[in-house]
Amino acid sequence: MGSDRRQFKHSEFGCFVMTITPEIAAEMLALQNNLRKPSALRAEKYAGMMRRGAWQGLNGETIKFDTDGCLIDGQHRLLACVMSKATLKSLVVVGVQPAPKVTSTIGIGDKRTVAETFDNAGHIKNAHCLAAAVRIAFQYDAEKADASFVRELYSFTPFEWLEFAVDRYPELSASVNRIVARMQGSILVPKSFLAWFHYECSNHCKQKADDYCFGVVRGEGLDAGHPALLVKNRLTEMALRRVVLKRPAMLEMLAQGWNAFAQGKRLKLVRYSHNAEPKPFAPPFGWRKPGEPWTGEVSE
Repeated sequence: MGSDRRQFKHSEFGCFVMTITPEIAAEMLALQNNLRKPSALRAEKYAGMMRRGAWQGLNGETIKFDTDGCLIDGQHRLLACVMSKATLKSLVVVGVQPAPKVTSTIGIGDKRTVAETFDNAGHIKNAHCLAAAVRIAFQYDAEKADASFVRELYSFTPFEWLEFAVDRYPELSASVNRIVARMQGSILVPKSFLAWFHYECSNHCKQKADDYCFGVVRGEGLDAGHPALLVKNRLTEMALRRVVLKRPAMLEMLAQGWNAFAQGKRLKLVRYSHNAEPKPFAPPFGWRKPGEPWTGEVSE
């Protein structure tokens, strides 16, 4: 059955569930009136979710028509339906007051972040730190990942990121919890960054990863020449001079210390290239290479 304005023209407010085919979606789009310019990126993101079967049509969100039968909300979902050639079910609301009285209040809420989704999962500790650490781990892997997979992953919903994290980095949350528990009051290295570093070092040896990363945080009981103490002192010096270290420089310093510590060597100096061009990054001692499976053990 075709969709025309009369089908959605109601003077009273109402709501019903409707199965929307790509053909019906195209007809609904023809009923729009002065909607904002659609975002091609957003429409493609939604279309990708529909192709993957990740789209949840009956999630409480609605496609809205005003009392004149004009489409006033839902264009990106309908465009995605057409682009993906998928059929979806959605709540349709009719009888809404015409624009701009109502449209100025539609779609103004903040987008749910990955960290908030992790937090809402309930059973995940230190959710915000874990969400950041997952992104760092993926950025490390993305160096060798297939380009099409990288593009698709950046279109993931926060919930898909959660599923991806649990499946791809099952032990990263343990590293996050271990680091967060010992970094109270320490601001030398971002918690998420050091948690990811601990996770990768644990691929070689969990105990050495603990000893080194905890040493960088606290430096307690370490003698002169211990790689973790040298890195900690260097980071402290940078902080006192109010030098903002970029991530490559921080990683370079942490990696120098870890390479020495993991192989039982001492250090005299920790260098970093703050203003120089970043060097090609070689995985530190015992780390997995980008894209390779993780084989260590850090479970608490």
